[in-house]
Amino acid sequence: MAKAAAKGPARDAGYWRERVAVLREKRAEVAARCDALIEERIKTVLEAPADDAAAAKRIDRLVADFSRAELEGQTLEAAAAGAERRLAEAEAAEAEAGQARRQAKRDTLLNARADNARRAEELIAALGESLAEMRTQAEAIMEMTAGRDTAETLKPIKTDHRLQLAMSRAGFTWRDRQGAAHPLFPDTPGFAEAEIEAQAPYAARDVR
Repeated sequence: MAKAAAKGPARDAGYWRERVAVLREKRAEVAARCDALIEERIKTVLEAPADDAAAAKRIDRLVADFSRAELEGQTLEAAAAGAERRLAEAEAAEAEAGQARRQAKRDTLLNARADNARRAEELIAALGESLAEMRTQAEAIMEMTAGRDTAETLKPIKTDHRLQLAMSRAGFTWRDRQGAAHPLFPDTPGFAEAEIEAQAPYAARDVR
């Protein structure tokens, strides 16, 4: 029973690309040599007398050299064509492997993003509860401090402005019905963006 031929190591596209270039270069050299042999044979036939034995011998040698060169050229052409087929196969395999790697990475990112989304959903729900409670507290504070010192009235603004900055750094934007950009505030006249900006120096303070 005949043994199966041992399979050689897999070659990558770079290897076959280089082989194609080398074989094509050799094929071009052989083609140039065949052209030169044909020209030399024609010249010898035109210039030598019909009964010149030396010329006849030279022509026979040129014919033999041309036959060998032509056979070599055919062999190189076949080898180059085979190498090009291998190159196409290797490029297709590499493209498929690359696509598989990209798909695996995409699946990993999608799964990680889904996990983050689930965690973010829980955090957002908790944040919504906190914001609603802060809104209620701010309204109660303003009601109890109405007509008193302006600094007392602005304490909710200072606290909320710090939250606004934190949410902005995290990439969130919240606009109320007046179009002012901040995370929360009761929809009360006077709580405008200009007033929030005026309290910027207080943003770093731990105001409660």
